[in-house]
Amino acid sequence: MDSDEDDGHSFWSRPFTFGSVSLRVEELWGEGIGGTVWEGGVLAARYLSSPAFAALGIGKGRCIELGAGVSALPSLVAAHLGCFTEVVATDIRECYEGLQANVAANLPACAHLESCSRPEGKPPEHIGWDEVKPSVVQALISDQNHARDRAHSDAESLSTAAFEQQGTAAPNQYRSHESGKINQVQNGRKYGTMIKVQVLDWRDDVAFLGPPFDVILVADVVYVAELAEPLLLCMWRLSNASSVILLAYYERSKSAHARFWELLPSYFNAVKIPESSYGQNEQAASIGLFRLHRIEYIPA
Repeated sequence: MDSDEDDGHSFWSRPFTFGSVSLRVEELWGEGIGGTVWEGGVLAARYLSSPAFAALGIGKGRCIELGAGVSALPSLVAAHLGCFTEVVATDIRECYEGLQANVAANLPACAHLESCSRPEGKPPEHIGWDEVKPSVVQALISDQNHARDRAHSDAESLSTAAFEQQGTAAPNQYRSHESGKINQVQNGRKYGTMIKVQVLDWRDDVAFLGPPFDVILVADVVYVAELAEPLLLCMWRLSNASSVILLAYYERSKSAHARFWELLPSYFNAVKIPESSYGQNEQAASIGLFRLHRIEYIPA
């Protein structure tokens, strides 16, 4: 794990390996919770690279990730699978530049990145970080600081204990800390997957994304009670009855946890995916990976 600093922000270069997919992403400490790799993203990426996901038989579909952060591990693994024609990694505008850089630095040889213009002007009205209850902010920052301390003190221990499998960066791609530019060597292979990085607030009209999507990835994003309903409604609008919706869930806030699971049955049925199917140790019933099935009506 390598670190660097620029304009008061800390950059942590983190290697990960999921099956045959090797990635290296930069965490941006100081960019809020979206700048950090969280356990849920690792869990979702691991499942996507497992035989259990391959057994679903998804081919030539479209995939979208909500709340990808700057690392977008599930989106990157999805892009490397070769079973999607399009993968869209989304988050709020504060994460856009870091997300774009990490996606560009980890493109598979058979994929290409479509440039999406960063929206200008005032963003849609939404609950900003400064509006979240102080108790929630304190708890999340504490979680983030603990993760950073573990990474700083012993990268190898973190690799084994927290994330289990990590590897090296793809040999033909890297990012220059000094220039901030993306450097990538193309090997001439025909592009097969189109990858997009898109700013998306969960209260936005999602029609411009062209729903429904075949696979929707949602990893470790439930931390503010007031955002539980906008998240669920966004997921519902992006899906249809046949969509595969994967939720990697960890409890980050008691109020958000209660609100999310209270509202969920109005939008989706949830079935927990057995940890044994993708090589994960068994966890509590409300923690882990869930497959959601859309209900064909929503509350008025």
